[in-house]
Amino acid sequence: MAIIEEVPCADKHWKEQRLCQKLDREIQQLKVALSELETAKPKKATYNKRANVYFLEKRNVIVEIKKNELNNKEKKAS
Repeated sequence: MAIIEEVPCADKHWKEQRLCQKLDREIQQLKVALSELETAKPKKATYNKRANVYFLEKRNVIVEIKKNELNNKEKKAS
C-alpha cells in the first residue's frame, strides 16, 4: 500500500495566497467604487446596495464608508 503524507505548509501557503488574492480583488473594487463616487455631484443622493437592499445615501457618507472599508482591507492585506 502507498503511504499518503500531508503537506501542511503547502496547504497553509495556498490558503494565504487565496486570501491575499481575494483581498486584492476587494481592494481594487473599492478603489473603482471610490473613483466613481468622486465623479458624482456632492449633494446628489445615491442608491447604495447592501445585502440585496438599496439605501438612499448622500455621496459623502458613501465615500466615508468605502474609504473605511478600503483602509481595513489594506490593513488586513499587509
